[in-house]
Amino acid sequence: MLTPTRYLYSHQYTYLKSKKILQLPVINYLVKQVFRYIKLWDHSAAFRPDTIIPISKLVGQRVKNFYKIKPEKPIYPPVAINLTDQQIDEIPLFEKTKRFYLSVSRLVDYKRLDLSIKACMKLKKPLVVVGDGESKQKLHDLAKDDCCIKTEFESLEIFLQRATLENKTILFTGKLSQFDLYKLFKNTDALLMPGEEDFGITALEAGIFGKAVIVFYTSGVSEILKDSLHAIHIKKETVPEMVYALGKLDNIEFNASVLRANAQKYNVEKFKNEFKKKIEQELKGQYVIS
Repeated sequence: MLTPTRYLYSHQYTYLKSKKILQLPVINYLVKQVFRYIKLWDHSAAFRPDTIIPISKLVGQRVKNFYKIKPEKPIYPPVAINLTDQQIDEIPLFEKTKRFYLSVSRLVDYKRLDLSIKACMKLKKPLVVVGDGESKQKLHDLAKDDCCIKTEFESLEIFLQRATLENKTILFTGKLSQFDLYKLFKNTDALLMPGEEDFGITALEAGIFGKAVIVFYTSGVSEILKDSLHAIHIKKETVPEMVYALGKLDNIEFNASVLRANAQKYNVEKFKNEFKKKIEQELKGQYVIS
């Protein structure tokens, strides 16, 4: 179970507020009626599986709250990046560019990229934003004169050099190749994830490269990232909280080997073995009580 549908349950209010047309009284009423119907179907569907295995304790709690079903213990998703230390060492370092923070996600409201952007603008610290989504133009407008957008035929390195020369703070790359992502993970100071994530696999991907992450304390991945050892947990989705966390980040010397070792524990083989074991237990009728 990735999560009970966000727009029906945990984030319905945010979704209805995200678009002006949904705030019109008649439209709002009709959408809520449609949601009510979909919920009936969704609740019926939730009782069809014999077992629900959530991807995090957070998702497990949502299953309890919204479906009134007791889920199994979570099986955390695997990080699929399988690079050796030597392969990571061979990834090039950027030249003629400023140090930067990194955001890698879909550009949608609940990810709270607005907090990362506002905090980095306030501190005048560059932020590279990777991804695409319905909130793209809103985020471009938020960055205003600090915004720099990568062109289609511009290489990542040339784009970062141009942004440095133009003294821009918020750098939008759009979608990137896997290797370009690896280069950003290798060169960044930290990954920023201020919104509540069902899990947040990108945090483990950053860990593979020995990079820390600022993460919301209830996000699923925060369950396996210890505060001040693997990450900095923020307690509020606010700009001051992000500014404080970025300041704290500068004062903690994270151990890249510890970060990498922790991320590597959640590999594909571990996931396969845990999932296979659970299936075998269920088939034998040996239900595990969490």
